[in-house]
Amino acid sequence: MSEIPLIHSYTRHEAIADGVLVDIEKDFPGMSKQAGLEFPVVLTARAFSRYVALNTNAKKALEDPKGRLWDVLWMLRIRIKFIKLSSDNKKLDNIKFSFLCTVPSEDEPFAIETLPPSDEEDEEVFLEEMASYLQQNKRLCWLKAVIGPDDEGKGCITIMLPWED
Repeated sequence: MSEIPLIHSYTRHEAIADGVLVDIEKDFPGMSKQAGLEFPVVLTARAFSRYVALNTNAKKALEDPKGRLWDVLWMLRIRIKFIKLSSDNKKLDNIKFSFLCTVPSEDEPFAIETLPPSDEEDEEVFLEEMASYLQQNKRLCWLKAVIGPDDEGKGCITIMLPWED
């Protein structure tokens, strides 16, 4: 039987270089290991921009990208541990998991449009308003993690939106 010729390939390395995948080790070194994950982790650009990245106004608020990424990684770790401990013998190559996350409304995509107070007198009011905003916009969000080989055949994890491949 003859081999079928390869028409095209798109490697993980090329996807990272193109910005299709975000290698979290560049900006958050060691975080996946700290969360207890055995393999290197990347997120699709869409998942990263929706659930991790923030604009400059939001960075001044009550959340930061490092904390949001930690929530994603930790909840994935908890889900993996739950699957390993359960007796239903689920496979660990395709894992759906959920977490609570502040997400912007459709009118304010990927941004929190509240600016910090201009003086100390307004700080308490600002914090109350921001806490209320964050509480109202927290939603149960879902992601999918695919565990498989990277370009060299070593294990890796790709986190994506549930409908992404």
